[in-house]
Amino acid sequence: MDLGCKKGFIIDAATRLGISAIGIANHSYPISKANSKIKHKLIKSNYYELPFEDNSFDFCIAFSSIYMQNLKDVMKTLNEIKRVSKDSFISVGAYNHAWEKESFKNWTLLGTTILHCSEWLELFEACEYKGKYFFTTPSSLGLGS
Repeated sequence: MDLGCKKGFIIDAATRLGISAIGIANHSYPISKANSKIKHKLIKSNYYELPFEDNSFDFCIAFSSIYMQNLKDVMKTLNEIKRVSKDSFISVGAYNHAWEKESFKNWTLLGTTILHCSEWLELFEACEYKGKYFFTTPSSLGLGS
């Protein structure tokens, strides 16, 4: 499952490789613009109320999508990821230094929950999120100081 699938590019690639995959978008626009061959595999849903049974997916990827929600919804989304998938990888907006925080806020258009890396780790622990993660920081984006 690709949570925050945009127009379904990962779903398209997975399908071409023979992998069964579903994409979730939280608004209809990207789904309406998706490739017609995979559009039926994209579902509009809130990330924090997924319409699937427990452990429905072997893997969930949420690349640069969940931090576009408020903190409460991020926490609910982490719990949903744990509920519906056996393993996961997420990337979240983060910073290590004050200049990175300011840079990220100037750069991002939709990032809402942008936390210090240590705060993300505390949040993961509080939500008992054990999946893999990547901190998207201004440094990782090459935005410099």
